[in-house]
Amino acid sequence: MSLGSSDTDLADLDGPEDLVRRLLEVARTRTEMDMVWVSRIKGDVLSLAIVNGALGDSTILEGSTIPLKDSFCAQVIGGRIASWVPDVRALPETRDLPMAAQLGIRAFVSVPIKAATGSVIGMLTAVSTDPRDVDERTRDFLQMLADSASDLLRDVPIDGDDRRRLRDRIGRVIDHDLLTIAFQPIVDLEHRRVAGYEALSRFPGEPARPDQWFADAAAVGLGVALELHAARTAVSALANLPPDTYLSINLSPAALVSVEPSELMPTDPTRLVLELTEHARVGDYEQLRHALDRFRGAGVRIAVDDAGAGFASFRHILELEPDIVKVDLAISQGIHRDPARQALVGGISELARHSGATLVAEGVEEPADLDRLATLGVSIFQGYLFGRPAPLPSNGLPEAAIPAHTIGTPAHRSRRVMESRFETAVLSAAVPTAIVDLDGTMRSVSDRFAAFLGRTTAEMTGRRFQELTHPEDLDADVEHLRACLEGRADGYRMTKRYLRPDGSPVSADLIATVVRDRDGAPLYFVSHVLPL
Repeated sequence: MSLGSSDTDLADLDGPEDLVRRLLEVARTRTEMDMVWVSRIKGDVLSLAIVNGALGDSTILEGSTIPLKDSFCAQVIGGRIASWVPDVRALPETRDLPMAAQLGIRAFVSVPIKAATGSVIGMLTAVSTDPRDVDERTRDFLQMLADSASDLLRDVPIDGDDRRRLRDRIGRVIDHDLLTIAFQPIVDLEHRRVAGYEALSRFPGEPARPDQWFADAAAVGLGVALELHAARTAVSALANLPPDTYLSINLSPAALVSVEPSELMPTDPTRLVLELTEHARVGDYEQLRHALDRFRGAGVRIAVDDAGAGFASFRHILELEPDIVKVDLAISQGIHRDPARQALVGGISELARHSGATLVAEGVEEPADLDRLATLGVSIFQGYLFGRPAPLPSNGLPEAAIPAHTIGTPAHRSRRVMESRFETAVLSAAVPTAIVDLDGTMRSVSDRFAAFLGRTTAEMTGRRFQELTHPEDLDADVEHLRACLEGRADGYRMTKRYLRPDGSPVSADLIATVVRDRDGAPLYFVSHVLPL
């Protein structure tokens, strides 16, 4: 463990470095931890890029390196421990780690920093020499800061030698077709069948984690090339899948706008789903929509991944109107004991239904989570409970993988009947509208809603809904809003009149759902309009 030697190839962040340092100062102060650092993953080594604070008598310099296997980060990334540990000596997985013993660390919180593709490129870690009362709230706060830092860290340059090594390694995989595909089943619980498979890339040698390969490729300008190589490899295997199933492949916006549909199109395009992997804000939705429309025109379906993981995923749903919305595994896992997660999935479920999208829950591992998700409107699932990724899928679903008590019960049947009637009567007319702040300010507005009011998205973004509501309907709208803010309701539906630029009214049904944090506090509203 090299914690006292400086790494001479440390990136010069200039302006971004100052911002990251401020984020770390905020993180250390708010969490009351002794030290906070941002690290970058370089193969099997963790490099501490920026450090804030002190850790007793231990000297930790920026640029210090730690074998990844000796770090808390490897345990967190591998899913062997939670992102937060109040006392490392209480867990056998952490008490004997060389990092804890050498530095005297007793408590830590560590969260991933992700590239735009979703690949883990580093970690934001807070540590203390004393046990601390850290929990999910601490983790969520650090994750918010890590998401803010991710854009800055993507600009960190890689030195010439590292760049050449990475390009050579990734180039060999592409040129010699060394990448393989594993398939994970996506299960339609209501009809007791495998609906499709997600294609997941597997690589030879180190690093073992596929997301690190994609992060490395993006860092040296080969990100799109590696993505498209993986996509072509996956599509070529579609003929080996059961004929009544679909194949879901992951592509970033950068890859989608750069590829010709003919390069990826299978014989039957309706069996292909393009899963948008993007955790940052998309700069040009018009360009991305145009790229997706070229695939949609041939019958390909579009999915938005990691719904609930952040604001960006909700924006994608509004702007892109996907056919499939996938609930992030961080939301699905443990949902049976977390009312806040349940409220969030309820909101996502409403958003998906009003958009006419199918809802899929990822990362389902516990029957209790499966049961809770089913009651919240989810009927399609993916996770270890149903099957791990494998080189060749088997047709059909093991009976033991489906808890029988969730199928065919009166509650399940009545819910499906209710949803079917609601969809028939309403959903075909729904217009996805906006994400609205608690004070009524529109954070994101869809093109369709703007056009419905005879405006542009630029004209509406940043305006308050109160300005666009007919004065005679405003009091009722505000009262419904207040009920949600006070916890008396999770959403509302009302008929109201909006105002066009010339002052003329246009009538519609408004359906608004409040999105809450893990403590139940309201964050913002997701709304839909049903033209009358």
